[in-house]
Amino acid sequence: MFVKVTKVKGNQYLQIIKGYRESGIVRQKVVANLGRLDLLEHSGLEKVVEGLNILIKKKEPDNKQSMFIANAQNKNLKDISTMEELERVNYGYIAYKKLWNSFELDRILGELKLQKDIEFDFKKVTFSMVVNRLLEPSSKLCCLKQKTNM
Repeated sequence: MFVKVTKVKGNQYLQIIKGYRESGIVRQKVVANLGRLDLLEHSGLEKVVEGLNILIKKKEPDNKQSMFIANAQNKNLKDISTMEELERVNYGYIAYKKLWNSFELDRILGELKLQKDIEFDFKKVTFSMVVNRLLEPSSKLCCLKQKTNM
């Protein structure tokens, strides 16, 4: 395995790559995308590299024991194996909401709702279905299932 810097649209990204042979042809598989190089340099990439070096040099058979030794040697290291996601927030719809508001679609849909006898929040449901089609195209039923599972 090795570390590779990939350039995409003027940004450099850091990846961990595993090389292997398939039918005599050398192939590469991305094991992990670590993120943009310039952001990683400011957020403590050196500490991660130092921690990995300590673990490699110790070559302990028990991974937890070597992590304990690494933590004892450098108090700034964090054990990422116990990390968990606290929340996930999706802001992908904000640009569409601004467009929605700039065309005054809430007002137009409100006027349509007055002409019909609708017993649900017509504006909210319509916006949800439109954003679903733009961000992750699927059926109306799939959209409903996604909203009820959240």
